[in-house]
Amino acid sequence: MEKETPAVNPPAQTNQERLEEAKQVNDRLYDLMHRCNNPAKPDPQARKELNSFIAEGGPIVTEIMKRQNGLYSYALSQRIDKYGGTDAFKETILFKCNDLRDRLGYQDANQLERLAIAQVVLCWLNLHLTELGYSDAFSRSLTLTLGIYWEKRLTMASKRYNKALETLSKMRKMKLTVQINNAQNQIVNNG
Repeated sequence: MEKETPAVNPPAQTNQERLEEAKQVNDRLYDLMHRCNNPAKPDPQARKELNSFIAEGGPIVTEIMKRQNGLYSYALSQRIDKYGGTDAFKETILFKCNDLRDRLGYQDANQLERLAIAQVVLCWLNLHLTELGYSDAFSRSLTLTLGIYWEKRLTMASKRYNKALETLSKMRKMKLTVQINNAQNQIVNNG
């Protein structure tokens, strides 16, 4: 009868090895993202590779993805860039948005409140950029159709902003918290 050889634990990684592995994973992830983000030369294979890499990338990829601010920061920067204006104007608007986010308590908020705060900031930005467009349009002669368009657009932006504020306010009154269990894909309401 043959003796079983005991399982040997692999040697633990040193800090240097962990850092090197994290750097390689990070570089690979951003390389794939860069290949996917090239509108001049779309690469469908890179998107498949990125999808697999994120799904199977392990704890390092999971941590990198968690550190991303999600679509909030992307939507914010896109909205500011698409509006136009000088670089100084864009930086001022970005500063104002970040300041509003911080004053609403983003850093100390739970995950659900952070989503609501992000929505408030985006709606605030949309309302103020719409106000600027409205003011510009009404500073010159315009048709009745265009006047109605701007009135409706301003009304809708105002309603969205008020609704976002109302949602955040209700959340804070209820002291609603949500705990997310990623391992079992469960959402637990602790409100």
